[in-house]
Order: sequence, then C-alpha cells, then structure tokens
Amino acid sequence: MKNEILLLYNLRENFPTEENIHPDISADWDIPETIDLLYKCMTEMGLQVTKQSYEPNNTPSQLLNYDGIVFSICEMTGGSFREALIPSFCELVNLTYVFSSPEVMLNTLDKNSCNFLVKQMGLNVPDWTYLTELAQLKRSDFQDYPYLVKLSHEGSGIGISNASVVYNAEMLDARVREMFALFDRPILIQKYIEGTEVTIGVVGPSEAPEPLGVIEVLLGEDLVYGILQKENAQEKVSFQPYAKEAIAAKVKRHSEIIYKKLGCRDAARLDFRIDKNTNEPYFIEINPLPHLHPVIGDFCRSAYAAGYTYPALINTILKRSLTLKLNQSSNA
Repeated sequence: MKNEILLLYNLRENFPTEENIHPDISADWDIPETIDLLYKCMTEMGLQVTKQSYEPNNTPSQLLNYDGIVFSICEMTGGSFREALIPSFCELVNLTYVFSSPEVMLNTLDKNSCNFLVKQMGLNVPDWTYLTELAQLKRSDFQDYPYLVKLSHEGSGIGISNASVVYNAEMLDARVREMFALFDRPILIQKYIEGTEVTIGVVGPSEAPEPLGVIEVLLGEDLVYGILQKENAQEKVSFQPYAKEAIAAKVKRHSEIIYKKLGCRDAARLDFRIDKNTNEPYFIEINPLPHLHPVIGDFCRSAYAAGYTYPALINTILKRSLTLKLNQSSNA
C-alpha cells in the first residue's frame, strides 16, 4: 500500500454557484490541466495514483477505509478553515497525508493571524488593520498612505487589482465599501510596500526546511500581482531569478524561519515585497498549498531556479509521507 496515492482536488468548473457570489472566488480551485500533469508525473514515478474530484458539500466517506497516502490540493469553501478540512478528516481517521497539518492551514489562510505570528518572529510585516464590517472603518486611523485593501481569507490574488492600492481617505473609503459589497468577507487594510515583488518556494520537513530560488515578479506598469496578472501571466507578467544576492539570501533566511516556526511541511510558497528605499523584505503571505502546475505555477518556477526538475520536486514533496508509510508497513 505504500505506493498508493489518492489525488484529491477541486475543479473550478465544479465550484458551487451561489446567488451574488463574486466569480473570482473560484480562482483558488484547480484547472484540469494541472491535475492531468500532476497525475502523469506521479504515475511515471511508479506510483499507483487514483484521481478524485472532491465536492465540498460531500462527506469524504471514500477516505474511511483508505490505506494509502492522501495527496489533497483541495481548497474547499468557507472561511479561514477551508484548507484545513481534508487534513482534519485525515487526522480524525489516522490517514497519512501530504502537506501541512490543519493548524498550519488555518493559521496561514487567516492573513490577520498569520501576520501576528510572523511579526512575533521579529520579521518585517507591513502594518495592517483587520475589518469584519464597514462600521469598523475609521479613516482617521490611516495616515501613512498608500495602503492595499485585500481580503483576509483568500488567495490567488482574489479581489486584488491596481484599484486595491489607495492613496487618500476618499479612495480608501470607496475601496473598502466596494470590497464589502462585492465579497461580504473580512478584509485587511495593509501598508502598501512600494518596491519589488518576489516569491519563493520552500520544501522539506518543518525542522529542516529547504528554501528554493527567489523569483522576481516583473509587473510592468501594474502595482500588484493580483488576479488579472495571475490569470494572464503570459501577457501581463514576466519572471526572473532575483539578482541581488544579499537581499535574496535574507529572503531565504526569513522564509526558512517562517516555514519552520509556523510548522509547515512538504511544501509552501511565500511572497515578499522588497522596500525600494530600504531594500528590506516585507512578508506578504504564505501558501502551504502552492500551485503545482509545472509551467504556470510560481512555486514550480522557484524550484526550477534551485535546480529541480518537476518529477524531482514532486518526489521531494512526497518523501515524508512515503517514508512514513513504508515505516508503518514495516512495523505492521
């Protein structure tokens, strides 16, 4: 059983439709090509892989009697708990699974909580304010413009555009009102760091993380790496290894600290902004379920910059779970 993999995923085309829900909300879910390429890679590695598109309103009963390894890239639906749902069920029925624990999934998707945790590590985090409703907005609290207005519990640049960057109280008020009207979800108002956007992958166990290559995201005239840029990266964005070695080394050190102290395992992608005035990296977010498309995934770009091939990357992600399963079989 040690080489059996259950590949669980959510497809955008199956995202549950709700009245008045913003169409961008499904952007975290996968496209079929990602699943097909991941499946092909793992089967060519000699693994016995079963694909399963998972509908989030179902009980994962197929997992109850499963004895292989669960490789879930399910984003699910809901609040900051959604990425923790499948790992929580795996913990409940004692299944071996890839990627981080439920606690990590919860702490990282909740950007408000994650910012506090990273700040406690002594690392740079842009100042932020967390709002759950419009009535909490006090324009007098914001004096150090520009700010970035974004959703607190979403990824993939959902809700982020050039209009998210605000330069005065009137723009702030209008954008916050618009975000609550469009998404009806908690938001962050965060100091916008003017400078270079970089992203980096990390692999390995939490006690011995391996930072990968630091990738510079070249945005052209755009202010943000938002959903328009992510969904149209071939036309809107270009990428290159970050050339400033001393700053790249600091980004790697910060990534290693964050990955380790948050308890991440197997894989994660972190985003930073390099302040144009101080050259200091500022933590933006961490994603312990990084996009695994071998061509368009930023996490994979980071791995290639560190000398990985796609099969070697997937094998590294699986290493802990495969070893654990082998040891369980040996002790049975």
